[in-house]
Amino acid sequence: MTDFPTTDKALKQRISSYRRYLSKIVILAVFFLLFLSSPALGQDTSGKYVVDSEKSLPFPTPKDTQTNTQNPVNQPHLLKGTLCSWSGSSSSSGSYSSSKWAKFDGIGRFIYGSSSSYSGTPGSMYNNSPDGAGDYEVRGNHIYLRYDDGGCDVAKVYYRQSNGVITEVKFEGTIYAAALCE
Repeated sequence: MTDFPTTDKALKQRISSYRRYLSKIVILAVFFLLFLSSPALGQDTSGKYVVDSEKSLPFPTPKDTQTNTQNPVNQPHLLKGTLCSWSGSSSSSGSYSSSKWAKFDGIGRFIYGSSSSYSGTPGSMYNNSPDGAGDYEVRGNHIYLRYDDGGCDVAKVYYRQSNGVITEVKFEGTIYAAALCE
């Protein structure tokens, strides 16, 4: 009968230990969630990265390119022209297509937008509009996009010709290609 108080005490210690462990996990989880959603990380409420001192997406600076071989020199001339993505559907009542596009000038500026068209029973419609503009840098297989409104994104080179010219880019899981603009 003397085992009960010892077992009860050991059980209480074990429960207390589990509670401390569980509280540490909860505190770490809350801290982690707060850390990821913190505007101090350089994200505004829209989810885009903000160019703001050291908090922004890591745009390579001239100093970085001299000391870090993983951030090669900016080569905007390798990306020039229009790249597009396309989607569409068709049914008995008509067909719909939409595309997103970006035009790169070869010296570091771009504009982007979208176009859509519908053709069907009630008639047809076409819309083509620019959505914004910004600066870009081509560094290795990454294309750093800095929007005029302050946001930043990164795209990856998807296909490059033998002379280095970029003809396809992957951005947010979508392929943009010069051939899709035709």
